[in-house]
Amino acid sequence: MFQFRLDRTVGQTKLKQVNIKSFAANRTTILKGLKNPLKTPLEDYSTFCEGKGKDKWLFNRSVFRSFAGGWDSTEQVTSGQQSLFRLALLRATMENCNAYPDGKCLRYKRLKSYKCFNVESLTSQFEAYCDMMEEDLEAAPIQKGLSKIVRMDSRTLSEYKDARKFDLCITSPPYLNTFDYSDVYRPELFLSGFVANNQELMKIRLKTLRSHVQANWERPTRNDFGVLYSKILKEVEAKKDDLWSNRIPAMIQAYFEDLERLLIALKSKANTNATLKIVVATSAYAGVIVPVDLIIADIAENTGWQLEKVQTIRRLRSSAQLWKHENLHDTAQELRESIVILKSA
Repeated sequence: MFQFRLDRTVGQTKLKQVNIKSFAANRTTILKGLKNPLKTPLEDYSTFCEGKGKDKWLFNRSVFRSFAGGWDSTEQVTSGQQSLFRLALLRATMENCNAYPDGKCLRYKRLKSYKCFNVESLTSQFEAYCDMMEEDLEAAPIQKGLSKIVRMDSRTLSEYKDARKFDLCITSPPYLNTFDYSDVYRPELFLSGFVANNQELMKIRLKTLRSHVQANWERPTRNDFGVLYSKILKEVEAKKDDLWSNRIPAMIQAYFEDLERLLIALKSKANTNATLKIVVATSAYAGVIVPVDLIIADIAENTGWQLEKVQTIRRLRSSAQLWKHENLHDTAQELRESIVILKSA
């Protein structure tokens, strides 16, 4: 039975340097595969593909089967080229998806007809991504051994013995906005073979940072994150009847518990005078602004970091959680995106 399989992460794939002439020549192999459609069990799963009784679906059958044929043909090329071709196929197929990621969900594109997504449009988009890859491979060749990607839970970084200490770390954890990215990127996860069903998808959700309520998390136990945190959490809990989910207070607590673990782990791997920059955004629930950046600054100082500054980089429009329960005649406060800059003593 045909099965999808992805051997490398996107990050690892982007570090591959392959022979450009060979890559260009092998493109014809994948193009032939696109013209030899394959039926797969996944097209009958959920709303992935058009079918009887479905009002909406993510992929037209011609697109879905052409993708499967192209993916299968990548078995004929070397592993390095295979990962590049598969990445191009995934991106081209998502360009030919009837829906697109918009914030915390997939939204169907506003088109009079989805018939524009077909084998021809998929093939054209695939070739465009291959052209882009060839240009990058030639213009900016990657030298082997200068970069390394390790897949792990950053909250347990202190347990990773092979990690070298750093002088500079720039990171942007998921924002406290209830976005479940495993759901937003659900099509790619299924197409690439990372998951085969919703049970496997849930396993991924349970491993992510606790910034949403779409999983039955392990309950947080830590709650000492500073005076500002305590004040904000009490305000949110006082408006529990206005919250769209009664799990939001626990999510906020769990989020900062996870970030505390992250800060402690990073501190264990930081050289003296190392700089840590964390890009985050404030959020809001039932009209209560949660100053994520300032609370992180408090947690950081309590875990041994020195606060350099909190720098606002842009203003964000107010979220639905903020204005939904406010007086519509009042102007909703803006949210902000910030960089929390820390130093290791």
